[in-house]
Amino acid sequence: MVVVFAHTGGLTGVEVGIAGGAAVVAQRLLEAVFGDQAMRDLARRSRLALNERVAAFLQAQQVIFTRVLPAPAPRPEQLAGHLQQVTGAVGLLTGEGAP
Repeated sequence: MVVVFAHTGGLTGVEVGIAGGAAVVAQRLLEAVFGDQAMRDLARRSRLALNERVAAFLQAQQVIFTRVLPAPAPRPEQLAGHLQQVTGAVGLLTGEGAP
C-alpha cells in the first residue's frame, strides 16, 4: 500500500482495493483468534462506547455555546407593545374594539 501511495501521490483504485483486502484479512484473523461472537460483541460495545463519547462531547460543546448566549428576556417596551397588540386583537374578537 505504501509503494502504491508513494508512486501515485494519492488514493487510487489499487489503494482502496489493498486497504479493503487488508481489512478483510484482519477481520478474519481476529475472528479466528477470538471467535465470531466475541468479535460481534466487541463491535457492538465499541459502537455503544463511541456513541456515548460523541453524545458527551456534543453536550459539552452545547454548554460552551449556550453559556455565551444572552438569556432570551424581552425588554419592557417590547412586552408593552405585545400587550397592546394582544389587547387590540382581543377587542376585535369580542367586538369591543374599533373596526
